[in-house]
Amino acid sequence: MFKAATIALVLAAAVHSAAAEDLTRLIRAAAAEGSAEGEVIGKLATFWKSGTKSDSPLYTKIATIKTFSQPDCRRLNISLVQENVPTKTGDKVVYRQDYQMNICSDGTPPKESIEAWEKSQSANKKK
Repeated sequence: MFKAATIALVLAAAVHSAAAEDLTRLIRAAAAEGSAEGEVIGKLATFWKSGTKSDSPLYTKIATIKTFSQPDCRRLNISLVQENVPTKTGDKVVYRQDYQMNICSDGTPPKESIEAWEKSQSANKKK
């Protein structure tokens, strides 16, 4: 818990530089630039907060896991973090959910990842 709280505090201090009505904008920016971070606002944040029962801000930090050969295309790790999320026991915790995706700055998947997926599907059919 201490480690998660520390990470969240550092993240919260760092991410006040940008707010994103649409998380897609930050994902595309990270695909082009390698990383992005900010406070998520709008419909996604409202939906998220209704699920967590916390009014604390929702932050995202997006980092590159892999760079593809196609320009502005990367595998990204997208972390969504919110503090003060109540548990069933009444404690308040930092909640973090991580996602990964292959994406280019124009919103399309990298050709390299499509080709690898198609190749794996072909190999599975032969089994």
